[in-house]
Amino acid sequence: MSPDRVVVITGSAQGLGKGIAEKLGEQGYKVVLSDINEEILNGTLEEFKGRNFEVTALVADVTQQQDHEALVKHAVDTFGKLDVYINNAGVEGEVEEIEKINPDNVDFVLNVNVKGVLFGIQAAAKQLKQQGHGGTIINAASIAGHEGFDFLATYSASKFAVRGLTQVASKELAKDNITVNAYCPGIATTGMWD
Repeated sequence: MSPDRVVVITGSAQGLGKGIAEKLGEQGYKVVLSDINEEILNGTLEEFKGRNFEVTALVADVTQQQDHEALVKHAVDTFGKLDVYINNAGVEGEVEEIEKINPDNVDFVLNVNVKGVLFGIQAAAKQLKQQGHGGTIINAASIAGHEGFDFLATYSASKFAVRGLTQVASKELAKDNITVNAYCPGIATTGMWD
């Protein structure tokens, strides 16, 4: 039986995001895939269509606020509503001693992992409030958001920030029946880990 729920998942063409999308598709969710890599995204879309999932896709850059807004609009235009928004997209950045971290890499990691989550929360919250029936926002944090790891200073800092954003959004949006949580995986054998 279909849960009649619509979910947007950023960074869902591969890795953990694809795994999440696959599981929800199997459960009958209407899935909006999103990724910055159009070629891989289209491959995942066709794979899921071949499995008879109710699925659509949109190329998006999570560092751009308007791309999150476009994802929400695409979900509503395609499936009529939004129920769940999963801010899954993330990057690790360089693995380096803290004294040698490149400032450009700091900007890259924080733009994707922190701004990408913030903008997703904002876009989803706006739509869920308009619909008036609550909903769910889920953010990708990490075990590195609970403990700093050697050579992963920027990544760890970004995931600590995701935990903070999640806690604040959870408190602020509770009155609108919008739950906000984060998942914190450890090592996963995905392309990012490789």
